Amino acid sequence: MKLSQDLSISFWKRNGRTNPDGKATIMVRIVINQERDGFSLGYQVEPHKFDTKC
Repeated sequence: MKLSQDLSISFWKRNGRTNPDGKATIMVRIVINQERDGFSLGYQVEPHKFDTKC
């Protein structure tokens, strides 16, 4: 049994797809031991307010 696991969490805004208000959906990807899953957080943000450098 392996006691330690590799974990990665990434957030990004969905490029090229905005709602009628001009907001983009925030997406998340979780990777545990090279198995990944991605989904929407259910939040929208104005694309110019999303900081990709954090």
